[in-house]
Amino acid sequence: MKLTILVTSPPTASLTVQQAIQFIELAVREGQAIDNIFFYMDGVNNANAYLHPASDEFNAHHAWSAIAEKFNIPLLVCITAAERRGVIDKKLALQNGAEGANLKAPFLQVGLSDFFERLHSVDRLVQF
Repeated sequence: MKLTILVTSPPTASLTVQQAIQFIELAVREGQAIDNIFFYMDGVNNANAYLHPASDEFNAHHAWSAIAEKFNIPLLVCITAAERRGVIDKKLALQNGAEGANLKAPFLQVGLSDFFERLHSVDRLVQF
C-alpha cells in the first residue's frame, strides 16, 4: 500500500506530531510505502528551522528531518500556506530582501497542485 501523509497540526501539538511519526515508522516497517509528507495550513510551521523549543521539549523540525533522511521521504510544504505564516525558502527571502530563509532542506516548497497530482498515485491519505 502506498500512502501520503497530510500534516495540518502545528509543531506545538507535539503529541499529534509524535503520533504521526510513530505511524510512519510503523507503516514503513510493515512494508507500506510513504510517497510524501505534505505540510498544509498550520502544519507548515513544522518546517520552520528557526523554531527552537526548550532542550527538554520535542523538536518537531528535527524529528521530521530525521524521518525524511531515514526513509527517504520527501517533505513537501504548501508554498501559499507557508508564505502566509512567514515560512520562506532562500529564493523568496532573496526576492523580498529578507535576511535569511527559515525553510531549509529537507523541506521543499511546492504548490497545492503538486500535492493533488501526487494523490493520484497513492492508495490512502492519512491526516494528522
